[in-house]
Amino acid sequence: MLIRVVRAKVHLLSSSCKISNYKTCRFGVAISSKVSKKAVVRNRLRRILHQHLRERLGGLDNHEDKWALLSLKPASLNQEPMQLLKECDILLGRAGFY
Repeated sequence: MLIRVVRAKVHLLSSSCKISNYKTCRFGVAISSKVSKKAVVRNRLRRILHQHLRERLGGLDNHEDKWALLSLKPASLNQEPMQLLKECDILLGRAGFY
């Protein structure tokens, strides 16, 4: 699993997103077909990670200037979901989110 964090570029957002309450960081989760050829499996992993990120970072508003991309490596399919979430927590800590 990899995480990439960049400074937010609000001018790239659509006008409807700029008007909304922009108080939190934005996260993207990318899972390639190398992880699994089945979209059902990739979407299940994406939902698990998005829910975990909402629970961990939902109340934090001191990272509004960050955008992050979380991408899974092909070996991630062999891990249990709890192992993936632990690795995600470690990466979030290293990236300075908590």
